[in-house]
Amino acid sequence: MRVLNLLPDQGGGIESYYEQIKKYFTFDVTYFIVGKRPQEKGKLPQLQRMFTDYRRFVRLLNERPYGVVVANPSLDAKGIVRESIFLLIAKRKGIRTIVFFHGWLDTLGALIHKYFLPLFRLIYGKTDAVIVLSERIRRILISWGLKQPIHVELTIISDDILNGFSFEDVFSKREKSQRWRLLFLSRILRQKGIYETIDAWAAIKDNYPIDLLIAGDGKDLEGVKRYARNISLDRISFYGYVTGEAKNNLFKRAHLYCLPSYTEGMPVSVVEAMAYGLPVVTRWVGRIPEFFENGKHGFATNSKNPKVFRGLIETLYQNKNLYREISWNNHAFAKSHFLASEAAVRIEHLYASVTKSFNQEP
Repeated sequence: MRVLNLLPDQGGGIESYYEQIKKYFTFDVTYFIVGKRPQEKGKLPQLQRMFTDYRRFVRLLNERPYGVVVANPSLDAKGIVRESIFLLIAKRKGIRTIVFFHGWLDTLGALIHKYFLPLFRLIYGKTDAVIVLSERIRRILISWGLKQPIHVELTIISDDILNGFSFEDVFSKREKSQRWRLLFLSRILRQKGIYETIDAWAAIKDNYPIDLLIAGDGKDLEGVKRYARNISLDRISFYGYVTGEAKNNLFKRAHLYCLPSYTEGMPVSVVEAMAYGLPVVTRWVGRIPEFFENGKHGFATNSKNPKVFRGLIETLYQNKNLYREISWNNHAFAKSHFLASEAAVRIEHLYASVTKSFNQEP
């Protein structure tokens, strides 16, 4: 089966998502670039390119038989209008369509609901399936009257981060380690909960052999370093921005991951920590409540009180059986839910189901 995926040329999360799963597709999946190009300047070139994209699209559909066309907009005005034309063209040619909303702008959603809901249903309600990245968005679309199957997908991480990673060996070293390492890896911003992390660690550092590892860069980094200097720098390590093998090594060396963020979408660092088998201490923000279970993946709370985080960290340190169980749960859960290869299987299954339902229609 041939699938045509429409991707915006923005070098952002949508392209990254499909680049990671591309090598795992078994179907013939073609990527078709749409939207504004980085080198474009001025309204006239953009308008000319837009019509060129539509002509190229029609020509491609005429040249090759595609079973499914997949649009990948965020819910922003330009993306919604642009993708609607592609979807209408595909439908007119009798091709099955799927829309995958990779982002959601609530202000535009409110406008659509108030003024343009019949038009939205006329176009996006006629696609054969919808994919979203949040149960909340799925419920919104259902409330808007969309009747087709709406699937919730997850943030993905590259399979490559676990290349050469033996969880059994790493976990064995963690169990034998005389000192534990609490990892905070994120942008260094107050709203990421960095001060709460330091305060929680400071409250237990004299009672337990736990060191604090802080990785990341951000506008609050120097202030955080000054704050840490007043507590104890001999057991706090700053690594700055890390990527690649340096980042992977931190996850391997750590025993716990802490992210008391005030707000999040879907924090990739939490998913990565789980893949390395780290119990996670975090807050009920963003999409975390949609997959995270207290006592199974670690602990989440609504509180911002460092004393609460201190207690959760302490529980994991003291209860070695619980720590072991959560570690193994997280590694297995991440491998089965978040890896790009697993996402490719789920996405292909959806492609196939859409085509199958089409072929079974009278």
